[in-house]
Amino acid sequence: MKDETIKVKDETIKHPSFGMIHYSRRHGSGQRVFGSPFDHHSLIAISICQADLRHDLGEDRYFGHSSPLIEVELSPAQFAEFLTNGNTCGVPCSINATQGKGIIPRYEGNTTESDRTHDDLVKSIESISDQITFDEKRLEGILSKPSIGKGDREEIKKIISSVQTQIRNSLPFYAKQLQESATRVVTEAKAEINAYVHDAVQNAGLKAIHERGDAAVALLESKFGDEGKPGL
Repeated sequence: MKDETIKVKDETIKHPSFGMIHYSRRHGSGQRVFGSPFDHHSLIAISICQADLRHDLGEDRYFGHSSPLIEVELSPAQFAEFLTNGNTCGVPCSINATQGKGIIPRYEGNTTESDRTHDDLVKSIESISDQITFDEKRLEGILSKPSIGKGDREEIKKIISSVQTQIRNSLPFYAKQLQESATRVVTEAKAEINAYVHDAVQNAGLKAIHERGDAAVALLESKFGDEGKPGL
């Protein structure tokens, strides 16, 4: 196997397998991410870039390249699911940029799963309505005959049976799907709210710790001075 390791000035080592992964929190005016039905004011960005190993002053240091190989964004709930649910098919995310394509425009569609399921239900009802209209004309043709024979009666039974089958199979199925999709949206909403509240509480706690830490340092300095000696 070809060794692609490159040494520069005997201090920096480069290799295609060297990489850095980074995540950060972003706040904005409300954006959609793939796989979530809501606008988000807080998102998690994850980027992966190639990196160099630099040995300097007796220690190894790692430096990521400025251009990421890929950058993605997730909602707080998606990020939590990503961290806690391993060995699955994955978690939806929005790809913001890749090294080959650069910045990728954000998808502008805003329909939700419930919207699409509702559209499926409407289309199913329209299809059944069209079929009933067609069968109605067939029935009118049969009933307009001077006499109705055995074959005509069998045809009428087939028409009625066909309409009943469509109504029994299609409408309950899509009604159930609509209810389940609405339940999933509510569940996702709760998860997003919990993730947002957890993030807000965590940030508030870190801020309080930082402020109290600064106050403690100031108190110690006032008592012992900068050099650790008792203050005057």
